[in-house]
Amino acid sequence: MVMTTFKAHRSNPELVMPASPTPQGSKTLSDVDSQIPLWFYATVTRFKCGGFAIGVSICHNMADAYGVIQFLKCVTDLARGQEHPAVLPVWDRELLMVRNPPDLTSLPFFVSDEPSPPVQPMAMDKMVGDYFLFGPREIAALRSQVTEPATDFELITAAMWMCRAEAIALALGIPIRSGYSRQEGSYDRRSLFD
Repeated sequence: MVMTTFKAHRSNPELVMPASPTPQGSKTLSDVDSQIPLWFYATVTRFKCGGFAIGVSICHNMADAYGVIQFLKCVTDLARGQEHPAVLPVWDRELLMVRNPPDLTSLPFFVSDEPSPPVQPMAMDKMVGDYFLFGPREIAALRSQVTEPATDFELITAAMWMCRAEAIALALGIPIRSGYSRQEGSYDRRSLFD
């Protein structure tokens, strides 16, 4: 197996002017060890048997897991010799633009005339981080505490929120809002290997 080698030459940072005007105007290039992590990085490992493995690292600002799977599927299609990938990229950037004026009618829980209570700052050294595993037994214990139907996600979110409220000593009877985002696309691990 032949390994590729390379050398990284360190030099002083220099200011590089863009070929055409950009919003930032210029970008400073810095030392190799202090670079911002790459937006996309892929490594290919070839095995003696002829197989290979691909490792991918991507900045989450560029794509979520579903987007990376879709991208890798396109690369796979092209590597197999197809003229076009099965799923073409979408360049409709206007779909990501906010309505002007904003339409908040779809978020009635967050749209309220009542002011939210002030956020109580908490010192970082007083915060506790921990991992919790919720198996069928733990979910059943949470479910036994509620009277209305709830998803596993709702049960866990409510339990964590109640623990937080108690930990920071929130006053009783004050409505507190909790929000989260979610992925609406379908994701199937097997789709990568179709």
